[in-house]
Amino acid sequence: SGEKEKWEELNFSKVFMTFKIQYQGQDSMVSLSENKDLQEKFINYVHFCDEKQGSPKITCNISGKEDYLCVKHRPLIGSARLISQITANPENYKGRFINPDETIKIGKDSSQKIILMAKSLLDGEKTSRWLGELSYALSWFSDDIKNESKLDIGKSIQVKRLQSPGEALLNRAKEKAKTKEDSALKIADKNTEDIVKSFTSGRILFSDTSKYYLAVVDKVSNGRVAVKYFREMDGSRLKENLARWQEKYHWTGYGKEIKEFDYTPNPLKLIQAAYGIEREKGLEVAKKQFVTDQYANILAAIIEGRDMPRNIVRALEMNVRNRLNYDKTWPTIKSCALVALKNQEGIKDNMLDRQNIDRSYLFGRLLALYERLEATNYEKNSSSGKNEEDPDQKKKDTSPYRLTNAEKLWTSFVNKPVTMNLQLRNLMKPYEKKLKLSEDKRGIYKKIKHEISEVTNILQDNYDYQLPETNRPLGPGFIFGYEAQMAEIFKKKESKGQEGEGKND
Repeated sequence: SGEKEKWEELNFSKVFMTFKIQYQGQDSMVSLSENKDLQEKFINYVHFCDEKQGSPKITCNISGKEDYLCVKHRPLIGSARLISQITANPENYKGRFINPDETIKIGKDSSQKIILMAKSLLDGEKTSRWLGELSYALSWFSDDIKNESKLDIGKSIQVKRLQSPGEALLNRAKEKAKTKEDSALKIADKNTEDIVKSFTSGRILFSDTSKYYLAVVDKVSNGRVAVKYFREMDGSRLKENLARWQEKYHWTGYGKEIKEFDYTPNPLKLIQAAYGIEREKGLEVAKKQFVTDQYANILAAIIEGRDMPRNIVRALEMNVRNRLNYDKTWPTIKSCALVALKNQEGIKDNMLDRQNIDRSYLFGRLLALYERLEATNYEKNSSSGKNEEDPDQKKKDTSPYRLTNAEKLWTSFVNKPVTMNLQLRNLMKPYEKKLKLSEDKRGIYKKIKHEISEVTNILQDNYDYQLPETNRPLGPGFIFGYEAQMAEIFKKKESKGQEGEGKND
């Protein structure tokens, strides 16, 4: 071609090479990570070089052993270091020490072990969880460093319902009577075992006597990695706290394979439901660092056995009052709010409590009844347009979906229940007339109408509509009254029975 060849000078000092050694007379290669003898020889060689170079010897403040002083530690994430070097900027020691060498003295052996262990955990698929931005949660066990148990406390969990709550309580009592050794620190019954397995995704490989460690590391700048959280805990205590979290923060879920199960949303879903704004792709939180900080707070609450952070609970309580803000993601907002608020409202499940005379609970029931009364008019027949076992599937099964007056006036109803109750009752009259004339829907209409009369009578017996206190904003209990009433309407057997009675009239 006539063009001169271009020569490029390579700097091999920047090339990182790895290799294996094949011993004479052996067919298999020996990995350096498994060759303890070669590792020991290399360590001795490094110590020889340190001695030859005149590196200062100190007593390591971590190991307590004599070692060569580590002046510059290896980076952990990119060029960012977990341990600051002694020759770093004055802000690392000013105000606490006069000279930089008065800070903690760490030997080279300890430094290497710390950073290499942290890097191994950070790179491990089962030991590291990305929290967003440049933050990671690292978890491991003293007897399961690689976390083969696949413990992941940051995921949603589903526990199959094998028995009713009453049966579970009875069986637990029998189990305790049989074995006095059983305690809260052991997995004594099948239900609790399922809960812990749902966190670990399989067989429990760690023992009760093992130690569990959780650390949250964050790259706060190009040169610094910070440990924002660290906790050491007994494996038995961890099991107890995982079971406690699931028992306290779950709600009824529905699926294809498992028709009904206890569902606990993962931390990210809770954060999105609490602080997210609905976009085309779903709920999004603008500040990523805020998500990271909240994620770490929830993880800490789970493993320490603490309650859900109050800021998350308060945000969900506010969001569930503003239904029109969430078109596509309303089921997520509602389920997370039910999970977070159930304990403070003293609610156990979504079964309708006809003895509950709480004002908020009763008005919530009315809101559900008005919504279903109107929505029934839009459906082709009394059983179509909605999966009876999953009230949240309405928008998927009904096409096109028409927003009901109860949904449009949701926030106003929650803020002024007496005023909006009268308005909704007037808006329901045309739909009632239409349902009366429908032979196919007359049964469900009678059922809803009967429920409305029952709730109205209870309200009138216990509250004076003329008093301002009765018209004050509803408490969080309204969403449980709404949910329980919806579940009652869509009970398959009862619904069919009511329809049959309607046809015979």
